Amino acid sequence: MRLDSGLDVALGWWEKISTSLKIQVVYIDSDITTEAVKLLRKFDDQTFSLTDVVSFKVMERGGIEEAFAFNIHFKVAGFTILP
Repeated sequence: MRLDSGLDVALGWWEKISTSLKIQVVYIDSDITTEAVKLLRKFDDQTFSLTDVVSFKVMERGGIEEAFAFNIHFKVAGFTILP
């Protein structure tokens, strides 16, 4: 009997996410990446990661103002943090 490996767990997670009607998967294009890198340069006094700023740009494009996050960077970038 095979135990769940990390790969099995990851693939199971992806199947649930990619087929959910409540979640929209957003694929990052070169425009978002370019905008994100510009934002990294603009806020060079912050410790934002590329993942942070890509998230900010995706949220801005989608009109999302609130983030369920424990990362203070979202607040610094002007988003409302939930909870």
